Amino acid sequence: MSSKVVNVGIVGLEVGAEFIPIYQKHRNANLVAICQRSRKKLDKIGDTFGIKVRYDNYEDMLKDDRIDVIRINTPLQIH
Repeated sequence: MSSKVVNVGIVGLEVGAEFIPIYQKHRNANLVAICQRSRKKLDKIGDTFGIKVRYDNYEDMLKDDRIDVIRINTPLQIH
């Protein structure tokens, strides 16, 4: 197994917030940032999980050179 660590960003925190502890515990992942349109929800989840880098616009997250991989979580109703 590779020992390379990838920096991860997560977009969409409705169901996507469930993945935060998985990435935080994974030895090959470094959760860098989260993104959610609702600032209130973004800050609540960021505070809960201790994530400092937060975006309310995914286009801004795409510009962050620290992020290698972005996980995009779509709302359940459009699955």
